[in-house]
Amino acid sequence: VSLQKIYITLKVMNRLHIKATLVLLTLAMSLFYSCSGKAKQEEQKEDHIHTLLTQVRELSRLELATTQLKTKLTLDPKDDGFFGWKKIFGSRATEVQLLSQASVYCDFSLLTDSMLHSVNDSFVELTLPPLEIKKEFESMHRTVTKEASTMRTPLSANELNEILESKKEFISDLEDKALEKARPELYRQAEHSAASKLAALFLDLGLGMRIKLNPNDAALIEGKNKTSLKK
Repeated sequence: VSLQKIYITLKVMNRLHIKATLVLLTLAMSLFYSCSGKAKQEEQKEDHIHTLLTQVRELSRLELATTQLKTKLTLDPKDDGFFGWKKIFGSRATEVQLLSQASVYCDFSLLTDSMLHSVNDSFVELTLPPLEIKKEFESMHRTVTKEASTMRTPLSANELNEILESKKEFISDLEDKALEKARPELYRQAEHSAASKLAALFLDLGLGMRIKLNPNDAALIEGKNKTSLKK
């Protein structure tokens, strides 16, 4: 009887051992495949990030936003006749409005690995390289809004050009002030424009995105950084 009980006990223990072994093997295989799957997902995500980085860099330097700068000033020639001439016949002073353009550019070739941050498996945050503002002097247009007094000879085109040239630095300062006021909205437009231009690249890789301004540019919008706009 004792031998039979021992035999039965050993048989039961053997079955339990086999079951336990099968359970452990199943768990080990599940863990292996789970780790393998995560590793593949991680590898795929890294591939997407690398592909995205390469494609965005290839965009190089893009214009993201533009704005018009309006500057008004009065041009009055120094040599304006004899003493008291203005009181009698009026002034040759002429009011002019200058309309020029300023553009915001971003050089995507400056994008670094640290500017791309993977939030999760399907969402990436991209911080833009520093924005560049360029004033387009060559696109400046002028409009005479008020001519000289009716009894005086209007300023000729050559006279206007000479006076404007002599006031070039003064005009540049006025434009800087105008651009300073326009900059917050201009930078926001650039941020939205960048998101629009990059959307297709993210979509092709099945990634969601969030575009952010460079911290220094974001600080400029908030008025925390007083960097000169002269380019």
